[in-house]
Amino acid sequence: MMSFLLLLFEWRGLSREQIVTIQFTQGISATVGTPLGGFLGDRFAHLPRGRIYVALTSVILGTISFGLFLFSTAYKSIFFWFNLFHLVAGWTTAAANRPICAQMAHNPSERAQIVSLWLLLEKVSVLYCTSNSIFIFTYMSMYWLRRKTSTVTRPSSFFSGQKVFL
Repeated sequence: MMSFLLLLFEWRGLSREQIVTIQFTQGISATVGTPLGGFLGDRFAHLPRGRIYVALTSVILGTISFGLFLFSTAYKSIFFWFNLFHLVAGWTTAAANRPICAQMAHNPSERAQIVSLWLLLEKVSVLYCTSNSIFIFTYMSMYWLRRKTSTVTRPSSFFSGQKVFL
């Protein structure tokens, strides 16, 4: 997803220094945000559904900040909304999902299995819901476009300019 964001930043007219600054600070925001989400989840754990409310706040703030980031045109607003998104995006897993899964286990070995399975599920979903979904949608649209037109240019005949009939 990062390469698409770099293209978006460049399309919006940001300089390379501004793009590097945004990339650098978003990593810092995410690094600070995830432990902050865990702290907030532990802080509000004594309330009924306190962890769930922290996770819900993360989703709502993350959705709003990412939406405002997408429609921002000035560097300062892009910088603020993008970093705010990365600051609150990690709260859900740190504040709610991992502790709730850890509380479901009765002994330490079950707890380790549940938390490791959750981490595996989290990483696999990130893997398949970002770049691979973009690849699948691109491939499906190219397949639809190829079916709509009767000729395509294949990579081997691209440089010679020959059209290949299907």
